[in-house]
Amino acid sequence: MDTALVDTHEHLLRESTRHRGPGAHDLLPCDDAALLLHHYGQDDLAVCGMPALARGLLFDPEPAPDVKWRVLQPYWDRCRNTGYMRAVRHTVETLFDEPDLDLPAFVRISERMRDPGYTGTGLYGRLLDAAGVESCQVHSLETLLCLTGGEDGGRILPDLAVGALTVSIDLDQLERETGGRPASLGEMEALVDGCFAGYARHAVAVKSLAGYERRLDFDAADPAAAARAFTALAAGAAGEADRHLLGNHLMRHCLARAAEHGLPVKLHCGLLAGHAHMSLERLRSNAADLCPTLVDFPETTFVLMHMGWPYQDEYIALAKHFPNVYVDLCWAWIVNPAAAVRFTREFLSAVPASKLLGFGGDYSTAECITGHAHIARRGIAQALFELVEGGWTPLDDALTIIGMVMGGNARRIFRLADRERDQGGAAELG
Repeated sequence: MDTALVDTHEHLLRESTRHRGPGAHDLLPCDDAALLLHHYGQDDLAVCGMPALARGLLFDPEPAPDVKWRVLQPYWDRCRNTGYMRAVRHTVETLFDEPDLDLPAFVRISERMRDPGYTGTGLYGRLLDAAGVESCQVHSLETLLCLTGGEDGGRILPDLAVGALTVSIDLDQLERETGGRPASLGEMEALVDGCFAGYARHAVAVKSLAGYERRLDFDAADPAAAARAFTALAAGAAGEADRHLLGNHLMRHCLARAAEHGLPVKLHCGLLAGHAHMSLERLRSNAADLCPTLVDFPETTFVLMHMGWPYQDEYIALAKHFPNVYVDLCWAWIVNPAAAVRFTREFLSAVPASKLLGFGGDYSTAECITGHAHIARRGIAQALFELVEGGWTPLDDALTIIGMVMGGNARRIFRLADRERDQGGAAELG
């Protein structure tokens, strides 16, 4: 674990939110060992047959840990093989010295996680140290841009989340966070400009979850039509076509502002988190849908996330063809570790090594970054070993590439060395 990782994607709650305990946020339902399974693990539990009622009990803060384990155990045995659960198993081994989850381990881990000495100030810093992560970038699900007030030692860097500014406009949220409630498209554009002017020096990147809601076909929209669509939205009368057209217009507005402020744009691509709601037909179109936008915004840096799984080959082609496209392996190592190894090997056979970002935990539960980092390190090493063993990559080249993929590329793309990181101002920005 000598090579430090730059973690390019998490959904961590503020550490101060974590300190408030269960119920402080939907992503913090409990404070025992079950929390390690809440983000992503619960989806594998659902698809292997665990009923919703049982999952509700597992993540309820009240039942005793031994009761929870007896509910969990039959389903844990069904899905302990997956990447999500491998991350949990590596986490409990690394952080809690437990070789695996069983009843005694579940109880001991729960007691440890509830100990004030464990959850005190500096928790996130300790967990990042355990994972070998020098810094991590957080797309907050609490605010547009969530500053931490320095509680993490300046190692947690925020993304500017543009969902509420583009494809899923939330006028109430914008009014709460910015003090403005736009009544026209012009006022909305001015609010977007104000967010970039005020937040860009704090942010490390722009982040969009548009892929969860729609296709990524951000075609140019007629401004007059976009203005009419915004009027309909403000009146609560916008239909799907109105929202799509308005989202196109505002997303392109954000892409231009991101380039002006030197912020890479992270786009969710591929698999959707959760279970029982995904349309693969739409996901299959993501890479092709993006091509016109990549052409239209050559000065904007695009970071395409999660290797686009399960349609990852197209993302190798995009990164090879477009100078402004990079691919991020965040989340991929636990979605499908074997596919991520194969993708890394094939990417590094076709695309400049400077265009691959190697790790992002994508968790709201900070503990699990440790387990995910373990899997990523092993996967990156395996991919490069196979390239060296097969005679495709000289050993000296592979050693250089390791440093690039694990951290060097991220430091350069996100300008981590020279961008001013103002950790103050948390009160007014988040």
